[in-house]
Amino acid sequence: DWFQDKRQGTGELKSPDGSFYTGEWDNDQIHGEGFFFWAKDKSSYTGETIRGVRSGRGVYKDTSGNIYDGCFRNSQMDGKGIFSYVNGDKYEGPFRENKREGRALFTKKNGEVHIGEWKNDIRDGIFIIKRENINNGGAVEKEVLVSRWKEGKCIAWEESLVDPKITARFYERWANGEEKLNSTYAADVARKLPFLPRGVDGSQPFIQRILRQIAQKNIEAICADTYRETKETLSVKSKEVATSRAACLQLERKINCCDEINLQIQDVTRSIAIFWEGDGSRARQAFAVACEELKKINAKDWFKLRRYHEPPQFIAKLLSAVCNIMQVDDSWEMSKILLGSSKNNRDKGDEDSIWQQYD
Repeated sequence: DWFQDKRQGTGELKSPDGSFYTGEWDNDQIHGEGFFFWAKDKSSYTGETIRGVRSGRGVYKDTSGNIYDGCFRNSQMDGKGIFSYVNGDKYEGPFRENKREGRALFTKKNGEVHIGEWKNDIRDGIFIIKRENINNGGAVEKEVLVSRWKEGKCIAWEESLVDPKITARFYERWANGEEKLNSTYAADVARKLPFLPRGVDGSQPFIQRILRQIAQKNIEAICADTYRETKETLSVKSKEVATSRAACLQLERKINCCDEINLQIQDVTRSIAIFWEGDGSRARQAFAVACEELKKINAKDWFKLRRYHEPPQFIAKLLSAVCNIMQVDDSWEMSKILLGSSKNNRDKGDEDSIWQQYD
């Protein structure tokens, strides 16, 4: 289809080598549902395309016959999908940029199931393997194994999660009367339910029947243990609550103290505002006059003040203000250090005057 000299709607595009596309178009671009076929390697794609790029849900079949059914992004397998290999194996899980990435289910042709982590297209981490074995008597036994993989290589086999022989032995101990339902071992098994002894397959009906009998026979012991454990837990939690309560009270006192300080700050701020509103102009005028008077004083006159044992009241107030501005000790000795020359101040122990000439 065409619209205003642009391909729009449904159409087909063929190449000289035999490759072709048939499907939806939008604004002269391949966009929407469609089917691609590449003659060079006989691969194909059926699914969604956005502006000529495979994105969304689709099915891709490569030159070997492997089929991927899942999510695409930027013409790459990206997201959840199922990859069916031509040899019968199957991968179900996430992909990232054409590589298997994340926790997935891998089923082999013979029915063996591998569940675990993939990283950069190879196995990396713990894998649970479920498979069936035929014992010496010809019976089929289910087995669960755990393997550890690193960079695509199996580096260790862990102990089986479920062992048919251990399961059968566990059952026989109760079935033939070797173990009593009120024995110490039975009580220990009951206390740990729903967790089972290592290797015992709890999914088997005959095992579930034995476990119900064990639980019913030892219900009093289980309740007593549960009661004791609950009391111990409550004791620990009570101490934690008491500690938390004390911390909360301390925090509350600090908050109250901060509130009091904030109120004091507000009072001071209010007093300053009232002062400037009521007497601000006279204070500014007096300050300007004082500054002009200070300019008339010769620098040497300041040095002479150092000879006073106690300064005149006016000078004492002025230097007190200077000490507060400089954030130093408000004393006559400190004032004389501030008044003195660099050399005199060095003699008095002023470290700043050693490297800074300020007279």
